[in-house]
Amino acid sequence: MSLDKFFKITGGGRKPDEADLEVEKPSQVMDKLVEKYKEARYFKEKYGFVPVSVWIPTKKGVYRDLIEEYGKYHDAGLIPTKKTVTVSPVSDLGERAGAIPISLRNPQVDEWVFKMWGGRGYTVYNCFLGHTVEYIIFGQLGAKKYIGGTVNKTILYINQDFYNKHKHMLPQNYEVVFLEEDATEMRDIPDNSIDLIWASPPYWKAERLKSDHPHELANTETYDEFLELYAKTFKQMYRVMKPDRYIVLQVGDVRFENKFYPLHVDTIELAQEAGLQLHDIVILFNFSIFATAAGKRAEEKRYTIKSHEYLLVFKR
Repeated sequence: MSLDKFFKITGGGRKPDEADLEVEKPSQVMDKLVEKYKEARYFKEKYGFVPVSVWIPTKKGVYRDLIEEYGKYHDAGLIPTKKTVTVSPVSDLGERAGAIPISLRNPQVDEWVFKMWGGRGYTVYNCFLGHTVEYIIFGQLGAKKYIGGTVNKTILYINQDFYNKHKHMLPQNYEVVFLEEDATEMRDIPDNSIDLIWASPPYWKAERLKSDHPHELANTETYDEFLELYAKTFKQMYRVMKPDRYIVLQVGDVRFENKFYPLHVDTIELAQEAGLQLHDIVILFNFSIFATAAGKRAEEKRYTIKSHEYLLVFKR
């Protein structure tokens, strides 16, 4: 399938800008499949999406208000807005990327993950808590308990404050706990107590966080140091998970200073070394207008511009 179906770039070889892009919604392809196949239509009507191996979410729809309200923490200066020369998880955009707000995790993906690998009455744990509204969504979908852990105190404050403002939207018996928790140790999480881990690990130095904790993965100097700490988190995941339950990690590969780091490959290897079984892989389509700005550099260096991430699904 040609990418021309999704966007067309004109202009005789010059660097494209936003006006040069004619975007056709990729979801239209899925809509045609739903119309054609009865089983796809049944699943779409029941769950809101079709369980194919490529997911194309949108930030619009029923979660728009949640996203816009969470974004006010950015306006208040609590969410960093600038990235340095080597910190783009998409490509080597460098200074051309300008001031880019740290993106909120797509809540539609939260919904789909819970419907696919979660369940009513589940205890959900995010051991790499970041900017997210997932605890609101999981409570509405029937989770029993949500635990979010991070060593970053600012992220803890933001999510606790946001939850307090919206807990009226949730069942009274739904429990939400935010912990200043080290993912390499998980001291506050009992053995065999978690039904679903849904998290996105730091993409090494793609997002430097304001934390002086010695086990902050995002602040390690070398990739080997990052992997050494990262490996410890999988041993803990294995320990805290219930048998036959799922761990779902959103992971993207990174490129720094013209060197490519296959983070999704290393994630799979470390998880399997800890005893976890690879259960499934989903490609998460994540097209960004900033990626198109790197076209000339990609041509010169002969690498592709990453427009996807992975959902890696493991099972104990």
